[in-house]
Amino acid sequence: DRQLDTAWTTSSYNDQLGPGGLKTGVGLVIDLQGSHEVERVDIAFGGEPHGVDLYLTDEPPTGVAGLTRVAGVQAAADKVSIPLERPTTGRYLIVWLTSLPRSDGGFRGSVAEVVVRGD
Repeated sequence: DRQLDTAWTTSSYNDQLGPGGLKTGVGLVIDLQGSHEVERVDIAFGGEPHGVDLYLTDEPPTGVAGLTRVAGVQAAADKVSIPLERPTTGRYLIVWLTSLPRSDGGFRGSVAEVVVRGD
């Protein structure tokens, strides 16, 4: 919506995400309304740092298990541009947060904007 003050926000967690945490990650699915080649994804977060992995698939996902990761970063800033390891085609982009910033005594993530770049 191009409004950085509106965002998708995770629940608050007492522990950090990741292999030693309660869960390995949390994310959102973006339907690209058809299969498209994706080269880069620009994300604006509501705070920092965020760890993020990207997945792209043609089938409606129910999680990331079994999907191939196409890119990932540990974003130290509130805006990041993530190039895919190679241009990949798919309909559903999964933005999977693997670590969250501290917030109110716990951990909470926020995604304010996602721009998909490609064909």
